[in-house]
Amino acid sequence: RKKASTKPPSKTKPAATKKPTSKKPATKGTHAEAVTSSPAQPRSAPVPVVPRLTVIDVGHGNAAVLVADGHNVVFDAGPGSSLLEFLRDSNIVEVHEVFVSHADQDHIEGILALLGENIRIHNVRVNTDSLKDSELWNDLLFEIEQKRLAGETRLRIGLTSDLDPFTFGQVVVTILGPSPYLAGRGPGSTDRDGRSINSNSSSAVLRVGTNTERGVLFTGDLDAVGLADLERCSVNLDADVLVYPHHGGRAACNDTAFAQRLAGLAKAKHV
Repeated sequence: RKKASTKPPSKTKPAATKKPTSKKPATKGTHAEAVTSSPAQPRSAPVPVVPRLTVIDVGHGNAAVLVADGHNVVFDAGPGSSLLEFLRDSNIVEVHEVFVSHADQDHIEGILALLGENIRIHNVRVNTDSLKDSELWNDLLFEIEQKRLAGETRLRIGLTSDLDPFTFGQVVVTILGPSPYLAGRGPGSTDRDGRSINSNSSSAVLRVGTNTERGVLFTGDLDAVGLADLERCSVNLDADVLVYPHHGGRAACNDTAFAQRLAGLAKAKHV
């Protein structure tokens, strides 16, 4: 016979009950629960990227690089690998436009260096030159053609004052010369005054500026015939900086009269 337990009965805790909460029914376009919001913080305006134009020291030759609004633009490529080295140092692996003033070695050789190192080039803009029978010019055109067939590069023939300006953000590139007439006549022919036209005569002349600044004037290897063509067309050559023809070197037209005419037309602060 078991003895009755002498321990007092254990007390059990009543089950917890949730207090009823009053909740307003949701109405269309509102939340059932209150939502707190903090005042909107003003967003800081993005810092504008200042365009940068660099004239590269390539020795005897011309090369310049414009970086503006996400575009990398090359004006002539100089001899050797100076342009390639500059692009590498600047972490640039893509070039959107290459403007070639004319087909001389000290203006085009650097393009081959870029193509050989797989620098992506979207467009190469040149004028034709049937007199330029150099192996380098032939190699360059062939290599660009191979890239074109692969869908990587486009070769644009015809760099004259008839083209609309190229815009890269706030930077405007204007082709001032040669005129379509002079480019159409081409090296090996003569103009209406009987003057011989060569590669230098039809050098592309470009101004890189903005809507508020006159900018930089690139003249390639412009000679007296090319300058006369600009004067005939009453081209405005105003610029803050003049990159003198033949990269400052001596040339057949590099006399006092030629220099005075060009400097008078450009009205540049720096040469």
